[in-house]
Amino acid sequence: MYLPLWFPYIVIKDFIENTVYLLIFFSAKLIALGSDGASNMVGIRGGLAALLREDVNNEMINVHCFAHRLELSFRDVLKQFKQYDKLMTLLIGLYYFYTKQHKNKKGLLNTMEAFEDKGLLPTKVTGTRWIGHLARGLNVLIKTYKIFTAHLSTISHQNAKAEGIVKIMMSKDLVCFMLFLNVSQKHLIHYTKIASIIFRQPYYEYIVLKVNLKSKHLIVLHIA
Repeated sequence: MYLPLWFPYIVIKDFIENTVYLLIFFSAKLIALGSDGASNMVGIRGGLAALLREDVNNEMINVHCFAHRLELSFRDVLKQFKQYDKLMTLLIGLYYFYTKQHKNKKGLLNTMEAFEDKGLLPTKVTGTRWIGHLARGLNVLIKTYKIFTAHLSTISHQNAKAEGIVKIMMSKDLVCFMLFLNVSQKHLIHYTKIASIIFRQPYYEYIVLKVNLKSKHLIVLHIA
């Protein structure tokens, strides 16, 4: 059964209880809850974890998803750079410019044919899996950069939005930041996968996780 992410915590609680109470000894087997750390999940008074502790198991452990925390930390670091806001504005702008208007999309496809290059259409860069969406968006932007700039430059004298987008794209600082971010996020995604595999083990090796974390940290510092 599909449960929308925007459901309030009390509905989520009722859904879980009505579904999993069909299992024998559920209350004895529920020992932890993993979540994204949102207030409707981890709230002290009305969060899902608090309600399950009250009604099912008062010793239940609430776990904030490690991969999600890593993504949030990465985003907090990037927010310190002005280029990050410009990059997100560019990626979101490209997505809506070409996916919401058929004329613009058709013009981009015609430009691809003229260049004899199979470029990629812009993808959505916002969502629950932020790093994954950002990685795909950067890949599209880098691979199709010359096609985007060619098409936008051609129509910029008739389209104010196109003029604004191509102006951002041609910024030297933004291009450098885009290339740096493309390399650094690949290492971060690789590390997240390693951490996920380690944490799924019955007794994960902390020293292995620590060594991988240190190595990725040194790689990012070297790139910077």
